[in-house]
Amino acid sequence: MVIGLSTSPAQFYNSLAHEQRHLVDDIAEEFYMNFTGEQVAYLTGDFAMQTLPDIYDLLCPACRCH
Repeated sequence: MVIGLSTSPAQFYNSLAHEQRHLVDDIAEEFYMNFTGEQVAYLTGDFAMQTLPDIYDLLCPACRCH
């Protein structure tokens, strides 16, 4: 997954969410998951939690306080 430079936090988040969606869709399709089911929703959340350490330094200082 590649995300280019962003000009704002909103643009970064938009790009991240967009690319995560592609990844989750590809995984769901490969494993014949129901795209409208909870399994895909949990997969999305799990992926977001697992990637937080990788994007942490890209967040604004105020966002890193939590």
